[in-house]
Amino acid sequence: TCTETGLTDGVKCSVCGEILVAQEIIPATGHDWGDWLTIVLPTCEQEGLERRICKNDPTHIEEKPIPATGHDWGEWTVVTSATCEEAGEEQRVCANDASHIETQAIPATGHTEETIPGKAATCTEDGLTDGVKCAVCGKVLVAQETIPATGHDWGEWTVVTPATCEEEGMEQRVCANDASHIETQAIP
Repeated sequence: TCTETGLTDGVKCSVCGEILVAQEIIPATGHDWGDWLTIVLPTCEQEGLERRICKNDPTHIEEKPIPATGHDWGEWTVVTSATCEEAGEEQRVCANDASHIETQAIPATGHTEETIPGKAATCTEDGLTDGVKCAVCGKVLVAQETIPATGHDWGEWTVVTPATCEEEGMEQRVCANDASHIETQAIP
């Protein structure tokens, strides 16, 4: 056989038992293996199996594992875009088996701060402090606060035109907060 030696035919006397032709040892033939055949295909994560059979004796079978192929990941593609405050998600698919999908989070981008310019309070109008908003999503991050109007801060009356015996004169005062605010009154 493949693994055991054999013997040639011999001849002996059936009466006395004398060996007339001695048996000779026939060496084992050794295996004559066929080609390896894949029995179980390997996957990304599981080994496969291949087998070969001896042509001299089909009861002699040899098997060996086929290594798992491992994943062949494609490029990451965005499933959900990240926003200023919310994480997004991206995934990639294995080229060997499309049912193998890997996902990962895309970190939130964070806000891009932009100043909302304030304005100074005047004598007659309220002002606003500077605020901050996100340049991307528009969310107000620091609200503007009202600065109350300052009111007038009138200076002293000064004579513009002196009064005469027959004509009234005129005097004026200027707001120290805003020189464009002028009050006038007649001098009798």
